[in-house]
Amino acid sequence: MKKLFALAMAVALMLAMATTAFAATIIVDDKDIEGAEYGAYKLLNATDVGDGKYLYTVNETYRAALQAVVGEGATDEEIIAYMAEQTGDATQVFADAVYENVKNMDPDYETDTNKFEDVDQGYYLIVETKLGSAEGFDEDTYSLVMLDTAGQDEITVNTKEDLPWSEKKVKDINDSTDDDYTEWQDSADHDIGDAVPFQITFVLPGDFDEYENYFVGIHDIQCEGLTYNNDLVVTVNGDEEMDLTDDFVYTAITEENACANGCTFHIQCDDIIAAATAAGITLEAGDKIVFNYTSTLNENAQFGATGNPNEMTIEFSNNPYGDGTSETPKDRVIVFTYKVNVDKYKEEVLEGNELTSAGFTLYKEVLADTEGALTGAEIKATLGEKVKATALADDKYYVVACEVKTDAEGDTFGFEGIDDGIYVLVETTIPDGYNAWDAVEFEITAEHDIEADDPKLTSLTGGDLATGEFKDTGIIDTDVINKSGIELPETGGIGTTIFYIVGGLLAVGAVVLLVTKKRMSNAD
Repeated sequence: MKKLFALAMAVALMLAMATTAFAATIIVDDKDIEGAEYGAYKLLNATDVGDGKYLYTVNETYRAALQAVVGEGATDEEIIAYMAEQTGDATQVFADAVYENVKNMDPDYETDTNKFEDVDQGYYLIVETKLGSAEGFDEDTYSLVMLDTAGQDEITVNTKEDLPWSEKKVKDINDSTDDDYTEWQDSADHDIGDAVPFQITFVLPGDFDEYENYFVGIHDIQCEGLTYNNDLVVTVNGDEEMDLTDDFVYTAITEENACANGCTFHIQCDDIIAAATAAGITLEAGDKIVFNYTSTLNENAQFGATGNPNEMTIEFSNNPYGDGTSETPKDRVIVFTYKVNVDKYKEEVLEGNELTSAGFTLYKEVLADTEGALTGAEIKATLGEKVKATALADDKYYVVACEVKTDAEGDTFGFEGIDDGIYVLVETTIPDGYNAWDAVEFEITAEHDIEADDPKLTSLTGGDLATGEFKDTGIIDTDVINKSGIELPETGGIGTTIFYIVGGLLAVGAVVLLVTKKRMSNAD
């Protein structure tokens, strides 16, 4: 009995001293990232010793890695005590340091379903081992989190990654009515030859402070109708005093250094953190890197709805713990331009009646302070009396938009690459034997999407010049007819006065003749 009692007491003591181990499920909430894979390193073992208390021991697999961070030769108790002291931002710093020492080791658990099931209780380092994709992003950024599962059957951990944000915009102006550009928007219309203002904004991600260096590179994709003017200005938060322009390198894309993105040029800084530090600027998460530049709308510009698109994507560092980049979604803006087509006829609009040797000038109404502008009175004074320029208002200001002459066939001719505004079309070279076509004032009115992922031209009209909707082709068509023969002078002109005087004299002469004949008849 004594032996049995002793054995029973020994078993009871063993049961009292026994510890209980439970399994846990870890769910990774990665903010709708698709396709990511994760690994879990169990740095500490956690054992339930009852009464809500847990015993932590260092996982022998990672003892050397933890000692490399805490201190060479640190005991398990010292390692655990050090880890317990890490709070707030220090936890992330500790996680980063540990990962540097374990990243070449195989994790204890791996998953491609955002869930670790039936894992041992413990203190874990959760790492993203394969990048997933977010909305608009082919790849997201790497994430590390520390997690204690002790006492929890199921636990959800939020990833610490964050993605940057970018956009591209363009400015518009109506030269006839506006004294300044519009706000930044997604579409505009301009004349060929205009320097079109563009702006790109890149917002630094929420985990930016985890990076020791950070690459930023713009892949700009311009159509053939746009030519970059190499006038880049880079500022932080749009503040001119925080200028980083000199730290960004422009590279034109050629056959020798072709770009997989199909881009026209690169603008990049290998390490924006070092560049900012050298300039006395401290960059923080959420800061905006603003890129301003212009591109000229050139002779290759497309008219109408096709427009002249400009796209960009920004390449950025995606791994605070090593090399690697991702790209922001493409953003697209578009610049529209238009054309006026004129068919020149004699007498009436008929095939075979095309008239050669005519010349036309298109004047655009502008504001008084526009460089090179002349008043309508000044222009009419130089054109001469033969040209009918009555639509040029004496007290308004104009610049020459385009000048053309009909070809030898007298075929259709056009004024290419003009935008919205108020215009006057004047026949400034008149074919011999024909009367001048009277000038006409008209307004080109265009509407296009101001805010849109894929902005469109929604309306284009030609006012008094031509009726109809021309948005698809961007070409406003009209006919001009010249009449031959002598043209009677306008009412109030000197020629009319002469007719009145001669007519009056003839009438007086007729009366005198009639009176004289009557007197002679009476004398007989």
